[in-house]
Parts: sequence; structure tokens; C-alpha cells
Amino acid sequence: MNYEDRVTKEYVENALANAGLKIATGTYVGTGTCGAEHPNSLTFDFVPKLVFVFSDNDSGGQIIWTPGVPRVSSNIRNPYEYSVITSGSGNTFAWYSDATDGLGPSKQLNLNTFTYRWAALG
Repeated sequence: MNYEDRVTKEYVENALANAGLKIATGTYVGTGTCGAEHPNSLTFDFVPKLVFVFSDNDSGGQIIWTPGVPRVSSNIRNPYEYSVITSGSGNTFAWYSDATDGLGPSKQLNLNTFTYRWAALG
């Protein structure tokens, strides 16, 4: 992380902390799996109120989730094309694609070797 990114991240974290909010950010590399038997999950040091997961490539995939929302779109270009099943319990957020068209890993934001970014607010 370069100096400018670090200063910006620290500034945002401090501003959110002053407002009584927490933020966590990170990345993961996809494994190429999908479905209820292979969900993705993220665990935080706090209970999230809003979670963003997005593709680090040009596929346009993203997930924006708040607790209590069981299905969300993972396609920024056409949010009605497909969805993923989401769940949250305490400080963990999980999701999977139930796609049967062979594109499940893409729809789940879990393509093999692709980098994905995430951010959570709590």
C-alpha cells in the first residue's frame, strides 16, 4: 500500500470511528467453486451493518448486503439477471450462487484466481 492509499484509508477509518462506526477492508482470491456446499464467507471483528464485495476485474460483479436481506444481485450491469443467496450471523457474512447455467463461480464472485475486494461497515 503506497503512502497516499494509507493516508486515505487512515483518514476514512478515523472519520468513521469518530462517527461511532467501524470499517474493515480486504481482498480474497476466488477458488472456482460455487453453490450451497461451497459458500464464500467473511468474518469481521464487529457485527456488520453493510457489506460490499466486488470484482477486481471488468466482469462488473458486486454484492451489496445488509442483515436480513436473503437474496441480492451480483451483477452491476443487469441486477435482474441473477442473484446470490446471502446470510449473516453475528460477525459473519456468507453467500453462494444457486445458478445452474455453468456460470456459478462468476455469479458467486468466486472465479478461480480472480481477486475480489470487500469492505464492511458496522
